[in-house]
Amino acid sequence: MENTHRNEAGLLPSILAIQQELAAAEPDLEKTMAVIVRRTRALTGACGATIALVEEDELVYRAGSGTVDPHLDVRREAGSSLSEECFSSGEVLRSDDAETDARVDREAARHAGVRSIIVAPLRRGPGISGILQVFSTRTCAFGEDDVHALQVMAGMASIAVAHAMGFEARKALVDEHNRALKELRESEARFRALFEGAPIGIAIADPDGRIVASNPALQELVGYDEQQLFDTHFSERTHPEDAGADRRLYRELVAGERDSYELEKRYVRKNGQVVWGRLTRFLVQASETDRQFAIGVVQDITERIQAGKERERLLREVQAERQRLADIFNEAPSLMCVLRGPEHVIERANDLYLKLVGNRNVLGKPMREALPEVEGQGFFEILDRVYRTGKTFVGADERIMLQRQPGQPLEERYVDFVYQPLRDADGSISGIFAQGVDLTGRKRAEEALLEIREGERRRIARDLHDLVLQDISGALQTIQAVQIEQEPAAAQENGVEAALDALRQAIAGLRETIYDLRRDSGKPLIREVQSLVEYNRQLIPECELTLRVEAEFPQDIPEPVSRELLRIVQEALVNVRRHSGAHHASVVLSGSGNELRVRVSDDGRGFDPSATPEGTGRSGMRERALALGGELGSWSEPNKGTSVTVTIPLP
Repeated sequence: MENTHRNEAGLLPSILAIQQELAAAEPDLEKTMAVIVRRTRALTGACGATIALVEEDELVYRAGSGTVDPHLDVRREAGSSLSEECFSSGEVLRSDDAETDARVDREAARHAGVRSIIVAPLRRGPGISGILQVFSTRTCAFGEDDVHALQVMAGMASIAVAHAMGFEARKALVDEHNRALKELRESEARFRALFEGAPIGIAIADPDGRIVASNPALQELVGYDEQQLFDTHFSERTHPEDAGADRRLYRELVAGERDSYELEKRYVRKNGQVVWGRLTRFLVQASETDRQFAIGVVQDITERIQAGKERERLLREVQAERQRLADIFNEAPSLMCVLRGPEHVIERANDLYLKLVGNRNVLGKPMREALPEVEGQGFFEILDRVYRTGKTFVGADERIMLQRQPGQPLEERYVDFVYQPLRDADGSISGIFAQGVDLTGRKRAEEALLEIREGERRRIARDLHDLVLQDISGALQTIQAVQIEQEPAAAQENGVEAALDALRQAIAGLRETIYDLRRDSGKPLIREVQSLVEYNRQLIPECELTLRVEAEFPQDIPEPVSRELLRIVQEALVNVRRHSGAHHASVVLSGSGNELRVRVSDDGRGFDPSATPEGTGRSGMRERALALGGELGSWSEPNKGTSVTVTIPLP
């Protein structure tokens, strides 16, 4: 579009119309700037017009008309462009060819397609608030009249923009004031809600320590209402023993020597009850009066203090109980120790246990390290099994070899013991509790007593054989001589024959008693049975008596078991000898991996078990079998013989 030159007379109607339009747009800044750029573009015939305002040392393009609309809100720092030079100099500047004008940012001009530019400053007071500029895509598109028109528009724009900006600033100030008032009211409402509804006590005190406000939680804590607390010193509600420390800290707070302080103290309620509170105090300053107040926040910790005291009491009781149990453990009449972990580390052992192992330093050591000489005796393997399976093991009269003194030979000891697994809360095995009794002294005493008894038995057997048996045998011979001199009928009539039978039975019984007394209890069971069978062969030569020992029958049988089994065999052979009238009888010793069996049988006259009550012989054998944890079985039929079988489990 061709630019036409205008004089002031021709420009006046447009200016009046623009002023009226600007008056209608005020005080809206955006509308005002939109009128200015649109009218300026029309007056100068420009392709585009913009207004850039100064914001924090930057030019921000706030309004535009024409081809520059897409470039609004672009920020540019002061630099080498024509706009920045206008802003710096405060003068109207024109460029007829942006491509050759060194004052123009060529890259920006090329990007916008601009060749001609006029820039005018917008003034506000003594300073510059922005710039008004027009553009054209042609070179030399603007003349002096356009420069003059831009100056006039810049003057009107400065006034209009200043009015609009002032209005916006005042409006923003009013809005900020209203917002601040609203926030203040909301803050006060929140504080009041917090103050009134807080679950912990809050008190506000003046610098002298007098309470000026309190919330319901504090009133509930100390048992006084708001009016009763008002204008009272906080120390009046504090326990006398705690008031001094609180006053000292409060003075330091008011003096500025500390920012805040915390204190656990006691309060005395209106009813005399003492409650505990955790107090936190800090200073605040009222902005409108510059007066200081102290805010105290109190948390009721009475339950926590009481719980703490109860925990301390329970802890003392637990410690006393632990000490009592430790004393019981240490002073127990049996030896005890606690082992932990798969390595059986000795965690605790009482005096008797330590005495058993020679008072060695075994605590904290694995069993295999603490008692190396026990390796191979089976005890460690039992511990491993109990820890692995969780099954308790009971050992009776077990022999253990211990090196109770360094460098000394192993000592033989005998113990009864129990290995019991210890479990954690989740049921997993964590260790073993070992308890036992050292039987060595009793064992040796029993052996000594047994030796005495054996000697006494042998003496009695010798006296019976040498004195009593000889006397009875002599009496028998004398009576037999008398019998020979008398007629048989007379002997029968005089009771000589009955006396002879009684003497013969007495001699047989006496021989059995002498045999039993002379029995060597130290021999293995097989040898004892062999001796017993041989003895009975002599007593009943008319009966063929055999003994069979199977290969599985164990050689090493504990003495108590051996003794009771021998008694059972002896009683069974007595029955064979006295009641069976058998031609053949047998004794069979057999066994398996976990039990042993003894059977005594004959082909004698037998009996009907259902019609024959159990005599003392059979009941005695049954009781002995039961005492060994076994059982006794018997079978008999008239004229078909009798069989007695005893089965005993092996430990």
